Amino acid sequence: LRYHSGFTGLRYHSDFTGLRYHSGFTGLRYHSDFTGLRYHSGFTGLRYHSDFTGLRYHSDFTGLRYHSGFTGLRYHSDFTGLRYHSGFTGLRYHSGFTGLRYHSGFTGLRYHSDFTGLRYHSGFTGLRYHSDFTGLRYHSDFTGLRYHSGFTGLRYHSGFYS
Repeated sequence: LRYHSGFTGLRYHSDFTGLRYHSGFTGLRYHSDFTGLRYHSGFTGLRYHSDFTGLRYHSDFTGLRYHSGFTGLRYHSDFTGLRYHSGFTGLRYHSGFTGLRYHSGFTGLRYHSDFTGLRYHSGFTGLRYHSDFTGLRYHSDFTGLRYHSGFTGLRYHSGFYS
Protein backbone atom coordinates (compact mmCIF):
# COMPACT_ATOMS: atom_id res chain seq x y z
CA LEU A 1 0.00 0.00 0.00
CA ARG A 2 1.15 3.48 -0.86
CA TYR A 3 -0.53 6.70 0.21
CA HIS A 4 0.54 10.21 -0.77
CA SER A 5 -1.12 13.48 0.17
CA GLY A 6 0.56 16.42 -1.49
CA PHE A 7 -0.21 20.09 -1.74
CA THR A 8 -2.57 19.74 -4.67
CA GLY A 9 -4.15 16.35 -4.16
CA LEU A 10 -4.20 12.73 -3.13
CA ARG A 11 -2.53 9.59 -4.47
CA TYR A 12 -3.47 6.11 -3.39
CA HIS A 13 -1.81 2.92 -4.69
CA SER A 14 -2.56 -0.68 -3.83
CA ASP A 15 -0.18 -2.95 -5.72
CA PHE A 16 -1.91 -6.03 -4.34
CA THR A 17 -5.26 -5.36 -5.99
CA GLY A 18 -3.94 -3.38 -8.93
CA LEU A 19 -5.87 -0.29 -7.84
CA ARG A 20 -4.71 3.27 -8.37
CA TYR A 21 -6.57 6.38 -7.26
CA HIS A 22 -5.45 9.93 -7.98
CA SER A 23 -7.25 13.12 -7.05
CA GLY A 24 -5.38 16.14 -8.29
CA PHE A 25 -6.22 19.80 -8.47
CA THR A 26 -8.17 19.52 -11.70
CA GLY A 27 -9.82 16.12 -11.53
CA LEU A 28 -9.95 12.44 -10.73
CA ARG A 29 -8.13 9.38 -12.04
CA TYR A 30 -9.14 5.85 -11.17
CA HIS A 31 -7.35 2.71 -12.40
CA SER A 32 -8.14 -0.90 -11.68
CA ASP A 33 -5.60 -3.11 -13.43
CA PHE A 34 -7.36 -6.21 -12.17
CA THR A 35 -10.58 -5.57 -14.07
CA GLY A 36 -9.08 -3.60 -16.94
CA LEU A 37 -11.01 -0.48 -15.97
CA ARG A 38 -9.74 3.08 -16.28
CA TYR A 39 -11.70 6.16 -15.31
CA HIS A 40 -10.53 9.74 -15.76
CA SER A 41 -12.45 12.88 -14.94
CA GLY A 42 -10.43 15.95 -15.79
CA PHE A 43 -11.22 19.62 -15.93
CA THR A 44 -12.71 19.49 -19.42
CA GLY A 45 -14.41 16.11 -19.57
CA LEU A 46 -14.61 12.40 -18.97
CA ARG A 47 -12.61 9.40 -20.16
CA TYR A 48 -13.72 5.85 -19.50
CA HIS A 49 -11.85 2.70 -20.56
CA SER A 50 -12.82 -0.89 -19.99
CA ASP A 51 -10.23 -3.23 -21.50
CA PHE A 52 -12.28 -6.23 -20.44
CA THR A 53 -15.22 -5.44 -22.71
CA GLY A 54 -13.27 -3.58 -25.38
CA LEU A 55 -15.13 -0.36 -24.60
CA ARG A 56 -13.68 3.13 -24.66
CA TYR A 57 -15.66 6.26 -23.91
CA HIS A 58 -14.31 9.80 -24.15
CA SER A 59 -16.23 12.99 -23.54
CA ASP A 60 -14.06 16.05 -23.93
CA PHE A 61 -14.84 19.73 -24.17
CA THR A 62 -15.65 19.68 -27.88
CA GLY A 63 -17.38 16.34 -28.38
CA LEU A 64 -17.87 12.66 -27.83
CA ARG A 65 -15.84 9.58 -28.72
CA TYR A 66 -17.19 6.08 -28.27
CA HIS A 67 -15.32 2.87 -29.13
CA SER A 68 -16.53 -0.68 -28.74
CA GLY A 69 -13.84 -3.18 -29.69
CA PHE A 70 -16.30 -6.01 -29.17
CA THR A 71 -18.66 -5.02 -31.97
CA GLY A 72 -16.14 -3.23 -34.19
CA LEU A 73 -17.98 0.06 -33.72
CA ARG A 74 -16.42 3.50 -33.53
CA TYR A 75 -18.41 6.66 -32.97
CA HIS A 76 -16.96 10.17 -32.94
CA SER A 77 -18.82 13.42 -32.50
CA ASP A 78 -16.49 16.39 -32.65
CA PHE A 79 -17.07 20.12 -32.81
CA THR A 80 -17.44 20.22 -36.59
CA GLY A 81 -19.23 16.97 -37.36
CA LEU A 82 -19.86 13.30 -36.95
CA ARG A 83 -17.82 10.17 -37.62
CA TYR A 84 -19.29 6.71 -37.49
CA HIS A 85 -17.36 3.50 -38.16
CA SER A 86 -18.64 -0.05 -38.06
CA GLY A 87 -15.89 -2.59 -38.65
CA PHE A 88 -18.48 -5.34 -38.67
CA THR A 89 -20.39 -4.09 -41.72
CA GLY A 90 -17.56 -2.23 -43.44
CA LEU A 91 -19.48 1.04 -43.14
CA ARG A 92 -17.90 4.45 -42.65
CA TYR A 93 -19.93 7.61 -42.32
CA HIS A 94 -18.42 11.08 -41.97
CA SER A 95 -20.29 14.34 -41.70
CA GLY A 96 -17.86 17.22 -41.45
CA PHE A 97 -18.16 20.97 -41.55
CA THR A 98 -18.14 21.21 -45.35
CA GLY A 99 -19.89 18.05 -46.46
CA LEU A 100 -20.59 14.38 -46.30
CA ARG A 101 -18.52 11.24 -46.78
CA TYR A 102 -20.06 7.79 -46.90
CA HIS A 103 -18.13 4.55 -47.37
CA SER A 104 -19.49 1.04 -47.48
CA GLY A 105 -16.76 -1.56 -47.80
CA PHE A 106 -19.40 -4.25 -48.15
CA THR A 107 -20.90 -2.91 -51.39
CA GLY A 108 -17.83 -1.13 -52.74
CA LEU A 109 -19.65 2.21 -52.62
CA ARG A 110 -18.04 5.57 -51.88
CA TYR A 111 -19.95 8.82 -51.74
CA HIS A 112 -18.37 12.22 -51.12
CA SER A 113 -20.11 15.56 -50.98
CA ASP A 114 -17.71 18.39 -50.26
CA PHE A 115 -18.02 22.15 -50.39
CA THR A 116 -17.29 22.41 -54.12
CA GLY A 117 -18.91 19.32 -55.58
CA LEU A 118 -19.89 15.71 -55.63
CA ARG A 119 -17.97 12.45 -55.94
CA TYR A 120 -19.62 9.08 -56.31
CA HIS A 121 -17.80 5.74 -56.65
CA SER A 122 -19.32 2.31 -56.99
CA GLY A 123 -16.73 -0.45 -57.03
CA PHE A 124 -19.48 -2.97 -57.73
CA THR A 125 -20.48 -1.51 -61.11
CA GLY A 126 -17.16 0.13 -62.00
CA LEU A 127 -18.79 3.57 -62.07
CA ARG A 128 -17.10 6.84 -61.12
CA TYR A 129 -18.91 10.16 -61.10
CA HIS A 130 -17.33 13.53 -60.23
CA SER A 131 -19.02 16.90 -60.22
CA ASP A 132 -16.63 19.69 -59.29
CA PHE A 133 -16.93 23.46 -59.32
CA THR A 134 -15.95 23.88 -62.98
CA GLY A 135 -17.34 20.78 -64.67
CA LEU A 136 -18.32 17.16 -64.85
CA ARG A 137 -16.41 13.88 -65.00
CA TYR A 138 -18.00 10.52 -65.62
CA HIS A 139 -16.14 7.19 -65.79
CA SER A 140 -17.53 3.72 -66.39
CA ASP A 141 -14.85 1.05 -66.13
CA PHE A 142 -17.39 -1.55 -67.20
CA THR A 143 -18.00 -0.09 -70.68
CA GLY A 144 -14.70 1.76 -71.09
CA LEU A 145 -16.51 5.09 -71.32
CA ARG A 146 -15.09 8.39 -70.10
CA TYR A 147 -16.92 11.69 -70.30
CA HIS A 148 -15.46 15.06 -69.27
CA SER A 149 -17.15 18.42 -69.45
CA GLY A 150 -14.84 21.18 -68.28
CA PHE A 151 -15.03 24.94 -68.22
CA THR A 152 -13.72 25.41 -71.76
CA GLY A 153 -14.92 22.34 -73.62
CA LEU A 154 -15.87 18.72 -73.91
CA ARG A 155 -13.93 15.45 -73.91
CA TYR A 156 -15.45 12.09 -74.74
CA HIS A 157 -13.58 8.76 -74.70
CA SER A 158 -14.90 5.31 -75.43
CA GLY A 159 -12.39 2.56 -74.76
CA PHE A 160 -14.74 0.12 -76.43
CA TYR A 161 -14.17 1.52 -79.92
CA SER A 162 -10.71 3.07 -79.69
